Amino acid sequence: MGRKNIQQERQLQIIKALNRCLLKKSYKETTIKDIAAEAGINHGMLHYYFKEKEEILLGFVDFILSKHKNEFIRWRDAQQTGDMTQKEILKSFLQYTNEKITLNRNLSKVFITLWEISLNNRKVKSQIKRVYQEWIELACEPLKSSFGDESAKQIMFSMVAYLEGMAMFSVVFNMGKDENRQILERFEERILNSIFPEE
Repeated sequence: MGRKNIQQERQLQIIKALNRCLLKKSYKETTIKDIAAEAGINHGMLHYYFKEKEEILLGFVDFILSKHKNEFIRWRDAQQTGDMTQKEILKSFLQYTNEKITLNRNLSKVFITLWEISLNNRKVKSQIKRVYQEWIELACEPLKSSFGDESAKQIMFSMVAYLEGMAMFSVVFNMGKDENRQILERFEERILNSIFPEE
């Protein structure tokens, strides 16, 4: 195994350790020593891979985007959409997103932390914005043929904002997964019927 691969593996180990730390306490309260201990390495060694805590956080945001983007692309490419209506395609996307992202309580907790950090951190804000832009662009692809680029982006922007709000509410109001899923499904059916009234 090459030196670069070992370095990438170690960086990923540290990034995943930050994720586990953020599920236990706030980013502000999390120290480099906490992250190193969670990663199972000496905190001095951690500085060989990342200069500062913010650099680990930015790497974490990239990791989250890449992970979920790649999973979504695999799922999307495996779908047999040839005989599906646009409504069925969007419904399928919403179901996938709900199960993999919106109802993922740990991911929601971490994103609440990231939103909070982004209020006062230009780099994190820029990266979070890029995450959402890439996600919206990717998710609206199947709708472009029916709605055109701009309308498809507006629909998906609204859907992503709604789903992120529901993810945050589920954490803040301590909603159970089944309760949250029922609310999502009922409201999304109304949204789908308003976007596609003729189907």
